[in-house]
Amino acid sequence: MGAPKKYKTKIKDGQGVGEGIDYKPWYEATEYVPKTGIYTSPGERNKKLGNNTRKKGITIPRIHHLLSSYEIFLFTVFDLNPNIIDIREQFPLLKLDEVSDIFKYFNIKQIQSDEPHVLTTDFLIRLKDKSELAVTFKPTEFLSKRQMQLFQVEKEYWQRNGVEWKLCTEKELPQSKTYLKNINELHNNLKTFKDESISFYTVNAIYSFVNECSNNLKNHSLLEVAQIIDEDLSIDTGTSITVFKVLIAKGIFQLDLNQNFFSENIHISQIKILKNGALSKSDIAA
Repeated sequence: MGAPKKYKTKIKDGQGVGEGIDYKPWYEATEYVPKTGIYTSPGERNKKLGNNTRKKGITIPRIHHLLSSYEIFLFTVFDLNPNIIDIREQFPLLKLDEVSDIFKYFNIKQIQSDEPHVLTTDFLIRLKDKSELAVTFKPTEFLSKRQMQLFQVEKEYWQRNGVEWKLCTEKELPQSKTYLKNINELHNNLKTFKDESISFYTVNAIYSFVNECSNNLKNHSLLEVAQIIDEDLSIDTGTSITVFKVLIAKGIFQLDLNQNFFSENIHISQIKILKNGALSKSDIAA
């Protein structure tokens, strides 16, 4: 893991500024993250929360730098949400004078060092209505008195800047391993789908088949229906499965993600079609 970068170097490199594909996070996955008083070493942090990861986004097609397994999961959920149009991770609170003022306002001790200590928010997300939401994750076992003081500063900072702030813990995340596996599979499949040459004509044909024929095939599993569609449309084996996952990821098909939805026990009748009318290219666009 690389040595910590100096504040001035980060500013010069444009870290913590920009939007969309041009945004550069304050901390990168290959970089040492300074101690916060919660972890005694990077090794302890990784043991508790999982290793740092670089993951390419779908909403914004750039590499995102995620510093724990929890962040990876939250990012995946955000990236699949059609109402979110931008995701900026490791977002720094760069109005340093304002941060210092908040520490003084709450009479909270501020870390003193030769380098400016920059607080960061795990995610700053922007919604379609142009509103923003700041989200920070922390396991409940690390919610010490000092950590809650820092969160008080962070929350006040965002409130002063007109942004809602939310603290998320593991208690608010799905506990089902199947759900976690399904979400990750949907996300990976959607990224792969973008690189494959499956035409909109084919996607629409599969969607229309399910929409029109699901009642006649209600006792068949999803896998069986996918095989039937592949044969009926004379398309490559597995194409319908890929498209099913895309339509679920895009919220056009709804299925209980707490189940292994491609097991023989899951029938086509369990799919709920949320889309009214014909499918359009924008429905499946990234």
